[in-house]
Amino acid sequence: MSERAILFETVSAAQKAYQTLQPMIDVSLDCNAVLYDKADEELVRWLSEDDYCYWGAARKVYLYTRQKSVLLVGDDLSLLLLLREYLDFVGLQATCAESGAKAWRLYRRNRPDIIISGIDMEEIDSGYRLLQQIKQFNPSQPFIFLSIQMNLLTNRLRALELGADGCFGKPFELEELLMVIDKLLLDNANL
Repeated sequence: MSERAILFETVSAAQKAYQTLQPMIDVSLDCNAVLYDKADEELVRWLSEDDYCYWGAARKVYLYTRQKSVLLVGDDLSLLLLLREYLDFVGLQATCAESGAKAWRLYRRNRPDIIISGIDMEEIDSGYRLLQQIKQFNPSQPFIFLSIQMNLLTNRLRALELGADGCFGKPFELEELLMVIDKLLLDNANL
């Protein structure tokens, strides 16, 4: 099942999109939000014209009315920028940090809805330390690891034992990452 999040400035705009899309696909409406832009409008237009909608394919679309934020942490600047562009395109506000220390400062200041982090940054295992620090501060904070180190089972198990909510190795599928992000955001909203 493909999942997508769309953000709207007003509840009425979200409801209008919901009424347009609901007869064609499985849509969930979450009216807590405040942001809408051209990318959202184009995505609604694309979804309503998508052949899969008319064939009744399983597709879930979440309509948010409060922009959700993501903190991206890692030392691979090109990957961080690529992810930030993609997440911004699908309606999530993404911020980048190149180190665990900078991520901790940004986290305390901005309280992002979700964190996606690498493992080795300015020092070995700083991603694990960041996870522990954040989970001590806020045990329910959604946290995903994205690292080539997650290709090893022992590293995934360690991450999960420390409280990670998801683990992605490299290469990874952007759509799969977005599905996990959407699920964590929805689960966290229901707490």
